Amino acid sequence: MSDEEFLDMVEEDTFWFFWNEANPSNGLIQDRARNFTSDIYNHASIASVGFGLTAICVAHSRGWISYNQAYDRILTTLKTFRDGPVQDKNGFFYHFLDMDTGARYGTSEVSSIDTALFFVGALFAGQYFKGTEIETIADER
Repeated sequence: MSDEEFLDMVEEDTFWFFWNEANPSNGLIQDRARNFTSDIYNHASIASVGFGLTAICVAHSRGWISYNQAYDRILTTLKTFRDGPVQDKNGFFYHFLDMDTGARYGTSEVSSIDTALFFVGALFAGQYFKGTEIETIADER
């Protein structure tokens, strides 16, 4: 395997983490992978969601998923943050959320860096899908 082939494999496998470890009904993405064992870990990470939004755009541009798959997942995710159930505190999101409900997980803190990573992913997606509802929602905050 050449260096380029190896990097392509790592890039695609990395994307699949963000795709497969997400709740497709709300777009929340786990903070870690289940790997080789069953796992009851049910924490989404705001940072993971932000990286995932960008990864979905890259995956579409590389042909790993269709336009509709990318668009629908990103739109669902952004609507989850805009319309609920995800809540913020003074504009900052909680670091961990319950994967199913979107509620604050336990006593996790609000996080400026994780909120920023989420917003960067949202803005990237808004530019990637310029002229669409995704751009409109991404620009609202």
